[in-house]
Amino acid sequence: MKTAPWHDYILEKINAAESLIKPMSAIAGAHERSASLRDAEDKLQEIQRKDFRQFKLEVRLVKDTNERRNFEKELCHVQIKHQAVKGYLASAKAGESRQQLSIGNKGDQVLAQASLIQDET
Repeated sequence: MKTAPWHDYILEKINAAESLIKPMSAIAGAHERSASLRDAEDKLQEIQRKDFRQFKLEVRLVKDTNERRNFEKELCHVQIKHQAVKGYLASAKAGESRQQLSIGNKGDQVLAQASLIQDET
């Protein structure tokens, strides 16, 4: 089966975004971690906004129906990988938010305030 010319290109971009997310515990500063998460989010949004749209159009131009069907399956697999990495990103962002809340006295105050608001509702 012949792979689409863009298959490797998009997977490389998704893997680059994933590589920014995975080593969060190895990044020392909170600022660096949040910058890395922002970069990963930007890359994933660019893939969603630009690359998928462009390559869906290219797949539609393929005349051979079997080849088009194969390319659509490949695109589906790549989109599943993209969604998985977006899930990793959401999890990493939630972990980062929890970590920032639990740091120091200010974090305790924010958590106490949130608890009071939750008790009122």
